[in-house]
Amino acid sequence: SALFAEVRSWLPVRAWLYSVLLAVAIGSIAHALDLFHNSRFLTRSFFESTLLGCLDIWALLILFYPTQSLEGLARFWRYLDVALMNAILTLLLAEGALNLWAHYSTSHLPIDATSIQATVATFRPEPYRRYFNFNLNSGGYHDDEFFTATGEDLVVALLADSFGMGVVPYAYNFATITERHLQDTLGGRYDRVAVHNFGIPGIDTPEYALLLHTEVLQTNPARVVLCVFVGNDIRGLKPKNRRHFIFQNWRLWKLTTGIVALVEEGLRDGEVLKIGKPMQGEDEVPAYILDPSKERPSTSVRNFLNIESQAVEIVNPNKPSTQRKYREFLEALAKFHSWLGDRLIVVVIPDEFQVNDELYQQILATKQNPNDYKRNYPQERLGAHCQEQGIPMLDLLPTLRDANKEERVYHLRNTHWNARGNRIAGEAIAAFLLDHLSSSM
Repeated sequence: SALFAEVRSWLPVRAWLYSVLLAVAIGSIAHALDLFHNSRFLTRSFFESTLLGCLDIWALLILFYPTQSLEGLARFWRYLDVALMNAILTLLLAEGALNLWAHYSTSHLPIDATSIQATVATFRPEPYRRYFNFNLNSGGYHDDEFFTATGEDLVVALLADSFGMGVVPYAYNFATITERHLQDTLGGRYDRVAVHNFGIPGIDTPEYALLLHTEVLQTNPARVVLCVFVGNDIRGLKPKNRRHFIFQNWRLWKLTTGIVALVEEGLRDGEVLKIGKPMQGEDEVPAYILDPSKERPSTSVRNFLNIESQAVEIVNPNKPSTQRKYREFLEALAKFHSWLGDRLIVVVIPDEFQVNDELYQQILATKQNPNDYKRNYPQERLGAHCQEQGIPMLDLLPTLRDANKEERVYHLRNTHWNARGNRIAGEAIAAFLLDHLSSSM
């Protein structure tokens, strides 16, 4: 029929679309089964091979399948073809719309992780926003207003992610505690002593480099403290490369799974507490800040274990993708060293699974090869590099691990420090800075 002939005339175009989507679907299943060990090269190679195979099969069907047999199934073929093409076009249009939204929107949901500037703009809090009992400064940072150091001032700049923003009030933040100790010890030598806290949630190495050149260096810091959180900061300077070889990289997939997770979280545990949100009064410190026994968990057990189970892969040196992350991060660290020289100080922030013995054993119980994991591997790897390159590095793991044996140093089911953890970290960083500064005077 004429209609069938028209449908058949577009068969090569539709065959291409069907092949691409089928290759993506097969690759996504293989990725979910961890057959590629998170290797970008293997993922892309598998996609390309599968795509060629699908196209070959379509070509053979088009060339050799009898036209009469196809015409006998014309009605079924048309209906199926129309349904599939509508589904594919809807999928592609939705993904395209999300890409446009991510490019022009400042919402957190469709964050454009391929753009360093967009990441900073998206996650930077609004200037002067009220957070706990403190107004953020004009840059959206959890700190007093910054100033540029003159010859009689001492400024230490601190680059960090959500640890810098903190999930405690300003007075309990580790950067504030560090600043207070420096002021008590060095206040008589300088007109002004400050730790400028350039902490923005959700950022890591590429964004630290951007902030360093656009904001940090303008304050003329004597030292720059680069905070490296083991959980997600060990990566290179290049922005994340969003490839659509698997559905797990699609914005539509991430948005859908994110919404599902939020719904499940709300239904599963009504006792969870969103840290920093509830306040008894505008100027009052929440009770759980002063007494950890009064704290409710900030996420469900299932969700927290899922987060930490993914984070623990950074201590698996046998995984190719893990080694790639370390190589790229050490290259980035060399860049920071070349930019800052003797002003660079590295502080390694451990993930909770490194500090909490019970949590670590729970995570290992879910792994097929628990002997592959080396719990202290990030600190050992970074420590060896920093020692070789002459970069001062403070490892907070031993101090926090010892302290956690007596009382929690992290929020309940939250990968951030509580008030006690912030105090211990702030005191350790202050002592390290004082020792480093005194040796260079």
